[in-house]
Amino acid sequence: MPKGRTAVANGVLVSRTDNGDNVTWRWRETAPMAPYLATATNGVFETDFGALPSGVARYDAVDPQTRPYGQKSPEPELAWERLAIEPEVVSFFSDLYGQYPFDSVGGIVDWAPDVFYSLESQTKPNYWVVPRTAGTVVHELAHQWFGDSVSLARWPDMWLNEGFATWSEWIWSERRGGQTAQQFFDELYATPEDSDAGQDLWFPAPAALPDPVGAVLHARLRPRRDDPPGAAPEGRRRDVLLHPRHLVRRAPRRQRDDRRLHLAG
Repeated sequence: MPKGRTAVANGVLVSRTDNGDNVTWRWRETAPMAPYLATATNGVFETDFGALPSGVARYDAVDPQTRPYGQKSPEPELAWERLAIEPEVVSFFSDLYGQYPFDSVGGIVDWAPDVFYSLESQTKPNYWVVPRTAGTVVHELAHQWFGDSVSLARWPDMWLNEGFATWSEWIWSERRGGQTAQQFFDELYATPEDSDAGQDLWFPAPAALPDPVGAVLHARLRPRRDDPPGAAPEGRRRDVLLHPRHLVRRAPRRQRDDRRLHLAG
């Protein structure tokens, strides 16, 4: 790379060699990785390379021109504020889901306003602009467990990746004294089908899955309010049923022409 530019990729930085007029960056990812999770990002970045208290290597990179979408002036300091929660998030999910599955973690906050999405690139999520809330960072880091370490075999099962990451945002909020996972669920479940929001929620296009499938997973993971602690699976809520590709509601509804909704009796 020309001097003054940084190359960031998955895994651990093995070496950085100064060749005079350019620099060679070598990164190595030792864990299995789905192709869509690979990243090789280069450009002008502010960087912070270090380690978590657990010893896991940490690599963060921020484009000095980045900002929230729609904002005119760069705000890289807000990007650093968003990334600052990484150690706490990794510790939280390690307690909840098990040991962090990789030997490095971090994030890349770019200024790419025409991209319109962030991606859970393995070990280093890519954020197209400064995340609107810290929840985006929580979501993408949760994917390191669900989506990256445990990956799908078929694209129609992508809802599992997004469902677990969305529910992870909810439980993070709850455990930090914010809105509870149940409250998130109840708000979504109360959305009328005949509203604009209801059309997206109950009849989602494939790219619009995170919120509804987060609700599905919450309904299956959480026992009823009157169940004793540690209730068996029979205690799980039954108002939303789990289905591999579609949302299924108990009450019969007229099937839409696009057949995105299956009927449940």
